[in-house]
Amino acid sequence: MVQVKITARGAKRIRRGHLWVYRSDVRKADDASGGALVQVIDETGNFVGQAFYSNASEIALRFLTTSNEAIDREW
Repeated sequence: MVQVKITARGAKRIRRGHLWVYRSDVRKADDASGGALVQVIDETGNFVGQAFYSNASEIALRFLTTSNEAIDREW
């Protein structure tokens, strides 16, 4: 799964229950394509969650979960 790195500020918001990350808090998303499910990590490499990535919206990441679980049809 492609990883997207976000700032400490973005990670803090997610860990407090916010469900999206703005483009200004994305540090690295080189291999991510629009609409892809991505694994999100913070600046120190710690897992933050899984989200849909948008390369067009100001809201770059919309979170599905903050746990490392399989996202499939049954989910």
